[in-house]
Amino acid sequence: MLALFAIGFTAVIGQVLLMRELAATFYGNELLFGLILAAWLAWGAAGSAVAARWRQARPRTVAVGLALAALLLPAQLALVRGVRSLLGVPPGAFVELAPMVAAATLIPAPLCGLLGLLFAFTARLLAGPDAGARAYLWESGGSVIGGALFSFVLVRYLDPFQTALLVGSLDLVTAGLLCLKRKPGTWILKLPLACLLLLALAALPLGHALHTATLSWQWSDLAFATDSPYGRLTVVARDSQRAFFENGLLAFETQSTFPEEVVHFPLLTHPAPRTVLLVGGGVGGDLQEVLRHPVEEVVYVDLDPAVIRAARDHLPPTEAAVLDDPRVQLILTDGRRYVQTTDQTFDVVILDLPEPSTGALNRFYTVEFFVEARAILNPDGVFSLGLPSAENYWSPELARRNGSVYWALREVFPQVLALPGEHNFFLASDRPL
Repeated sequence: MLALFAIGFTAVIGQVLLMRELAATFYGNELLFGLILAAWLAWGAAGSAVAARWRQARPRTVAVGLALAALLLPAQLALVRGVRSLLGVPPGAFVELAPMVAAATLIPAPLCGLLGLLFAFTARLLAGPDAGARAYLWESGGSVIGGALFSFVLVRYLDPFQTALLVGSLDLVTAGLLCLKRKPGTWILKLPLACLLLLALAALPLGHALHTATLSWQWSDLAFATDSPYGRLTVVARDSQRAFFENGLLAFETQSTFPEEVVHFPLLTHPAPRTVLLVGGGVGGDLQEVLRHPVEEVVYVDLDPAVIRAARDHLPPTEAAVLDDPRVQLILTDGRRYVQTTDQTFDVVILDLPEPSTGALNRFYTVEFFVEARAILNPDGVFSLGLPSAENYWSPELARRNGSVYWALREVFPQVLALPGEHNFFLASDRPL
């Protein structure tokens, strides 16, 4: 029973760890997640099919498999982090579709196939007419507990390699118990088995060292990296400049003029802005630019507390100090939820988020969100957002994306002004602009 629990526990945490690593490596969206889940299902089924052709299932075989699983998970995490170097793709650059599909479907194969094989083996070891039901019950129990433990504890306090080593320790303990089950009198083996639990704690510093070393394969000037429930935040230091990456994509960098465009266009369009809502981008320089204007209050909404902590620690002191300005109100929540639920109204609402490339981001570029944003604007208020563009040539895809957002704004606001450039800025209001 414990073996089935360990299989489910390892499967769900291994799946989440690999998905998060692949997402951070390939800028994951729903397409990548779908590929990983499909590959996981296919390789697990393949492992079970191999087990069905095996003549006899033995506890010792399951024990060896669990010990192998303990080694595979950290090894596969390291492989994911090294895949960019193997492909010759520098940090921040997109990986082509074919290598991404190959990596997302092939890298999970060893662990997925092994766990599928072990589940079928272990289920065959159970006796009784309800053996199949009990097998699924224990495996599902391990998955539920593993998922809950990862979501509420492990992802917040341990890095991926530390988590993988803890999972591997459980697998090794389970493997040892399976070996002892048939020889309960071999007490001399029980002491090393008990020590594995202490080894799990002792391995945490090793896990962190592996985490840091493998991240350096991807980032040559790594200054800081942390994992949060929302993804991986990486800070790269180049001389006096700091660049912040979220799941491998550039979020913002210091010494950039981009925040000036984000902020000054909408604030100079409004005759007398007093209250400003900033959704995203605040620590990237937007707050500093907003506070150059005679505003009375700036509400800055950001989803991930890790971004704020990293900004306080790694931005220049003058830039980090804006978070403590008495005019700034920092709210850590989902931007769309805040817009839906707030009773406050604003003279200017600025949306400074990455381009719509995932379901989580797409919902900020819809008619429904624009209706909600308009509802919290004061009379003559201005709503602003930006999209990547080009000054000389628009591909059909670029034209469709910018056109889609423009016409969505036109459905909600009587006045929409597009400011073209390397980055298109859209200003929308109920009054002429």
